[in-house]
Amino acid sequence: MAESSAEMKLPLWLSLSVLTVLGIGTASVAAKGLSLSIVLGYVIMVALVLVSIALAKVTRKISAIVFITTIGAYISSPWFFGAEALNAAVKTVDFLSIATVMLTLAGLSLGKDIPLLKNIGWKIIPVGLVAITASFLLSTVIAEFALGLWH
Repeated sequence: MAESSAEMKLPLWLSLSVLTVLGIGTASVAAKGLSLSIVLGYVIMVALVLVSIALAKVTRKISAIVFITTIGAYISSPWFFGAEALNAAVKTVDFLSIATVMLTLAGLSLGKDIPLLKNIGWKIIPVGLVAITASFLLSTVIAEFALGLWH
């Protein structure tokens, strides 16, 4: 049986709409109620994403993630005239609500890679376990060292 390698692309407006609705819903559950500041926070973040994607398409050399990071850092810094208002709006959006939606969608996207994982076979399990363990241990050592500097 041949595996289909057809790739399905979602329009940008659809994927951003779904992420925004799911994110606002998750943030509202975390905040125990929907508020206008949560919606405003998501509007600001979506605007940042759209501007960064547009700049990445114009430059064709720099990734959108570079623009998002750079612009986001600037507009949230004290040097930007509207930083206080922007930070107040975005602060109402719980970070875990954003991470929950993104990790859920990332997990669901792994379903398309199951045929590839079947080709790799059982060897991926010990490699994955070693990678996860090493990552955990290294982050623990770094955290202990960093926290030790404060005490």
